[in-house]
Amino acid sequence: MEEKQIIAMLWKRDEYGLKLLQEQYSAKLMTLACNFVSVEDAEECVNDVLLAVWHSIPPKKPDNLFAYTARICRNKALNKIRSKERQKRKAEVIELSNELQNIIPNKVDEESLLTELINDFLAVEQAQDRYLFVHRYWFGESIAELSERTGYGASKVKSKLFRTRNRLKHYLEGRYRL
Repeated sequence: MEEKQIIAMLWKRDEYGLKLLQEQYSAKLMTLACNFVSVEDAEECVNDVLLAVWHSIPPKKPDNLFAYTARICRNKALNKIRSKERQKRKAEVIELSNELQNIIPNKVDEESLLTELINDFLAVEQAQDRYLFVHRYWFGESIAELSERTGYGASKVKSKLFRTRNRLKHYLEGRYRL
């Protein structure tokens, strides 16, 4: 079933729309959540996502249902890490944060502007660099996973990400106050 039909069902508060949403996206959401948390926590995150979508549609009416649910899922997984391990956070999340800390400030006043600028930057990047960047920093995939998927060695993946971060920093310097 198409996303627009599922959104219409959710808008009408039809529980069958929620069942279709679960059938269509739960496996993808589990994969995304497992990049950040354990399988048990990922299952909880996916259930929380379904509940959050149920409570947010209406009033929200997303254009892209999967992107909408994936963002909620990612945020739920990151919140799970923060709440469970305040003192001992996962090394991968700390590593991801450290990689971007010199580019993107911790406290962002105009999140939509920053999102738009990053999207504009990624739109002009080469497809492989864009793939690596999004899968590393949005989906939280490890260097090893990216190496396996692209066929690049780990050092090449790291250097491509480093160069992309530097280009992003240069791109944002004139457009956003860092």
